[in-house]
Amino acid sequence: MPGGAGKGPGMGRGEGRGLGIRREKGLNRQLNRILNNPVQQPENQNLKAFIDEKECIGCGICVNVCRVGAITMNSIAKIDLDKCTGCGDCIDVCPKKVISLKVQ
Repeated sequence: MPGGAGKGPGMGRGEGRGLGIRREKGLNRQLNRILNNPVQQPENQNLKAFIDEKECIGCGICVNVCRVGAITMNSIAKIDLDKCTGCGDCIDVCPKKVISLKVQ
């Protein structure tokens, strides 16, 4: 049988079913950690999140994780610095690692 027994369409050459599930479980663990831990910011620092807009892929994960609604999405993510608390939750979930915290 072409493609091997028990393999569905698109399941050849290292494309296992578990890869998407493992990635999803890892993201769920990160989200649970973020949602169950309070926002902590070092004293005397006004940290804000900044996005490298040239590198943002517009996936929207950071929008869904922002507790204060500081991130909006058009084709790329935008951060409202007046709302941003500098918690860093968005940094942890960004798949391209294009978000950073800076003192403002």
